[in-house]
Amino acid sequence: YSGELQLTAVAAHGRAVKKGDLILSVDRAPIERQIAAADNEGRGARAAADKAKGDLDLAARADALALAQSETALRDADTQFRVFVEIEGKHQVENADLLVRYAEEALTDQKEELDQLLKMYKTEELTNATSEIVVRRTRRQMERSETFLRMQREEAKLVKSVRHPQQVNQLQQTAASARASLDTLRSQQALSKIQREVEAVKTQAALQQQEEQLAKLRRDLDRLPWKAPFDGTAYLGNFHQGQWATAEAELRRVIRENPE
Repeated sequence: YSGELQLTAVAAHGRAVKKGDLILSVDRAPIERQIAAADNEGRGARAAADKAKGDLDLAARADALALAQSETALRDADTQFRVFVEIEGKHQVENADLLVRYAEEALTDQKEELDQLLKMYKTEELTNATSEIVVRRTRRQMERSETFLRMQREEAKLVKSVRHPQQVNQLQQTAASARASLDTLRSQQALSKIQREVEAVKTQAALQQQEEQLAKLRRDLDRLPWKAPFDGTAYLGNFHQGQWATAEAELRRVIRENPE
């Protein structure tokens, strides 16, 4: 305790005292108020220390979950890129070529059918109206097939030159972004962990300091009132190096009587 104290009782100067007799007593209220305030501050410091410790545990679990999610996102991105390059992308290009070939073969077949129809109508006795209908229908189908073939060729070119490269690039960027996010998360988590640990140490140190201060105040209060530790004479003054310096000082000393 470092504040002022009000005396409530003092042994008379030069009075003979027995062990346990009252030497000096003070008003205990100021110390008790400081003890109450320190106790309240101690509870706050304890709560802060407990929270900091709890935050370490909670953050560790949250970091582990976030890290696992980020690692999973990277694995998924890498897998999607690899699967597209090795399988789906190849199928995309091959399918475009296959549709072109189907269209080419269909058009070739229709041309051959038209040629055969024209030869057949020359040898068979069919009415002009019937032959014209069949031939006209076949030629319209050929025109549609030619249009479809042109579209498929353009589509195949678009797939190879634009869509397939775009998807490869997008998947590469997604994987790179997932990798960068994971690296950033690891860095941020490492820094945050250090900050939380520092905060936990600070709050624990503050709690220890508060508990020590409270213990000192309680020890000071337990020493009150001051009583003679042995039989002797009570003197008022400041006794220093064998001399009484002043009679105005508030320090009280008990001088053991000379048994001689």
